[in-house]
Amino acid sequence: MSKVLHEYIALWNAWAGEERPRRKTIALYADLFSLRHQLAAEETARPQELIWGVGISSRKLTFERAEFDFEYPLLTQAAEVALDEMTMSLEIRPRATDTRVELDAFVACSVPEPPKSSGRRANTWRGTRITRSLRFDPASFADVLKLAASNLDSFGTYREITAENEPVPPAGEHLVVTGLWVLLSRPRSNNYLFADLKRLQEALQSGCELPAGPLALVTPSSDSAGRV
Repeated sequence: MSKVLHEYIALWNAWAGEERPRRKTIALYADLFSLRHQLAAEETARPQELIWGVGISSRKLTFERAEFDFEYPLLTQAAEVALDEMTMSLEIRPRATDTRVELDAFVACSVPEPPKSSGRRANTWRGTRITRSLRFDPASFADVLKLAASNLDSFGTYREITAENEPVPPAGEHLVVTGLWVLLSRPRSNNYLFADLKRLQEALQSGCELPAGPLALVTPSSDSAGRV
């Protein structure tokens, strides 16, 4: 009996080792498929957005005299989920919107903002590289992450983590910025409509062509945000 049990356990472990990543993939597909429907529904009560976050950072911060562990990406790029109706595969694509530098938590916790000179450098880099070439390549975003680490904390460091499944360093006294990335959904900010209108205004000022015909009321939506 013991021999049969050991043989079964060996077979089960071999099957489980192959099945575990398959089950994770199925669960991820289900979550993304559900999120795609939620994004398409454009629920006005609790609108959501999908983002690709780059440069996951950690540090202990203090808000209203209470200390907490901060862990969040410094750069976020709005993304969308597309469905291939022939193969039913899901594709995650970046939207044609500016990459956002996430500094709200540092500002709320009274962490000194970067000097203006560094801010100009970051904006210049952001305008020429992030908006057009943010991709799965550390070389495309490492410079601005290093800049953020040194300006948000005089003892801040940047770590280009390359080992598979290596965790984010635990929150400590000083800021640690990593080259790790994450996909996450979050509540869309209340000013996203104003951002849509601003992009529309900039497109009009740049001299884009307008369709012929009578004027129509344009209502910003999740699609118009990325395709002005």
